[in-house]
This record gives sequence, structure tokens and C-alpha cells, in this order.
Amino acid sequence: MSDEFEQFEKYDPKAAEERMKHGGLIPPGKYRATLLGAKRTESKAKQTPGWEMTFKLTEGGFAGSEVTDTIYITDNVKSKDRLVIFGHRLGLLLKKPDGTGYVKAEGKTDFMDCLDTPCIIEVIHEPDQKDENKKWVRLAFGGVYLPNDPDAVKTLGKAKEPEKKGATAAADAKKGDEAKPEKKKVGRGEL
Repeated sequence: MSDEFEQFEKYDPKAAEERMKHGGLIPPGKYRATLLGAKRTESKAKQTPGWEMTFKLTEGGFAGSEVTDTIYITDNVKSKDRLVIFGHRLGLLLKKPDGTGYVKAEGKTDFMDCLDTPCIIEVIHEPDQKDENKKWVRLAFGGVYLPNDPDAVKTLGKAKEPEKKGATAAADAKKGDEAKPEKKKVGRGEL
């Protein structure tokens, strides 16, 4: 029989306490993330079309956690603003050089072409409409930012360097070995 308590040797105690303090919900704030998923959807009530987008947190005590929110597509100016700003900040839309609008980035059709895009998201807690004791984790209205957004970076600090894997890590390790002088092992008697 396995001991379920032996798996926590490298478990982050601060992160566990933070999660418990917020009832398991990601606390409101800004987080580094990537766009993990994007799919077309419709609201149940009015069949309003939209994009359901899922972001995965990449740093901090909640790294690996996911936040899902939906951008609905309506004639409302606020809805259009949100769609355009998210599209721009995720690299789907580019500002026209003359500043008169946006165009699709070359090779991109919709949010599915923006998967794995690094960004910063702003998490809020939205009260449930039917149960005032229940809250939902959502994105703030303009809650997707470029990874180098000055205000977001001021809050979060600089991004951590991504961990290198496979051949890249091996090549870098070899370069590092070549740059360092070789250390000679010395036995006790030689000291």
C-alpha cells in the first residue's frame, strides 16, 4: 500500500496556505499565463455567439491553474472593445500604421491561432447571480495584457526564463562546460 503523504517532499507550503486562504480560488490579481484553449460557444439564454478562452497560469503558487472566461460577440461597444483588445494583446490583431483600426496578423484567422501565446491576465472574483455566497474566477474586463505591459510588469516583476528542455538544454550545458576551466579532483593526501 502506498503512503499518500510521501509525495509532498517538494510541495510549496506558502502556495498551499495561499490557496487555502482563498478557498481554493485563484486570488484576484495579475498573473503570467499562456492561452491554453479557445473555442467558439453560445450563451444558453440567448444563443449569443462568443469565444470561450482558457488561460493557464505559468508562475507562482497557482502555476498550472486554469482560468476560463467568455467574450461574447454583440453589437454592444463594450463587447466589441473587449473582443478587439483581447485580439490585439494575444497577437491576432495588429494596429494599422495610420492608427485607424486593426487588421488580422499574417497567418492568423482566430483565437485558436493564438494558443500558447504568453500574456499577463488579471483575475477577479465575480459573485454568482443566484447564490451570493458563491464566487467565480473570471478575467477583469480588459484582463489580458501583453507580457511586457509596463503596469503589469511593475506588479509582477520580470518574467522567469523558460526552462530549457532536451537538445537545447544539453547544448547549453556543453557550452557552459567548455567555458569553465576543468576542475581537477584532489584527494585528501594531495592537500
